[in-house]
Amino acid sequence: MNLFFKYLVLIMLFTCSTLSADVEDAQGVKQLLDKPLVERYVLDELKDLRVENMRLRNEVERRISRTEVEQTDRAARYMTDTIANVFYLIAAATSILIFAGWNSLRDIRSKTETIVEERLNTITQKYNTQMQTLQDAMTIQSATTAATTEP
Repeated sequence: MNLFFKYLVLIMLFTCSTLSADVEDAQGVKQLLDKPLVERYVLDELKDLRVENMRLRNEVERRISRTEVEQTDRAARYMTDTIANVFYLIAAATSILIFAGWNSLRDIRSKTETIVEERLNTITQKYNTQMQTLQDAMTIQSATTAATTEP
């Protein structure tokens, strides 16, 4: 709004200066004396406009950089939260698998032990029967040998 009024004043000054050029010679002399003052005023107004434009540009750049930093910060926070959530999910799944796995390992171990015991029992029974038949055969043979050696 302030810029608009400054431009309006500049335009009015330029139109007034052109209109006053058509006035009498006495006013022409006065105008020649006032012209450096008007030029100085116009130059000062231009300088003020440039300074204000520069301030506005700096403020806009500052706002843009602030929003970019906020967006980057938000994106980094989102990424770290997402990665943390993924790790939590992995840890939970691993814990569940470990507990389920321990039960499975326990089942496998107990099943393996029962299978080994059953096989050992069958092998032991087979060995016992073979030993019993061998012992019976040996007793029969020793009885026959003892009977033949006795006169």
